[in-house]
Amino acid sequence: MSFRANWQGFRTLLVPGAVIYHKVAATSSRDRKGRDRFDIMRRRNYILTLVKNYPATFLARYLPFIVISHFINFFLNILRGRWQVAFKIQYEIARMLPGMLEKRRSIMLGREIGNREMRALCSHKYGSLIGFLRKKLAPVIP
Repeated sequence: MSFRANWQGFRTLLVPGAVIYHKVAATSSRDRKGRDRFDIMRRRNYILTLVKNYPATFLARYLPFIVISHFINFFLNILRGRWQVAFKIQYEIARMLPGMLEKRRSIMLGREIGNREMRALCSHKYGSLIGFLRKKLAPVIP
């Protein structure tokens, strides 16, 4: 949501100390099936969010890192015996990609700020390439 708000010219705030309480943990339950579903949704949504909201110049620049972190996640799931999770993520991305590309067209056509402005807004979030890699690879490294 913050991507779309920023593209429309609104400013968003990063509040590191903010806490969100969920009344019911519907997707991240303690059983294996719930954890698997949560992992599938988390990874799928991460990739689709980038596809939908990153301008082409961002995708071109960060694609190697996105692909590397995605395949590290894929192979770690395979090594951990989570074949179904690994392949379900790929299936979900492929299934939802056409719809995300259509939404992307709409978002990119309705932008109120340029790529340079958006890049400045995003740059402070991670601080650097190393910050980006730490943030994105931390969840997949055991």
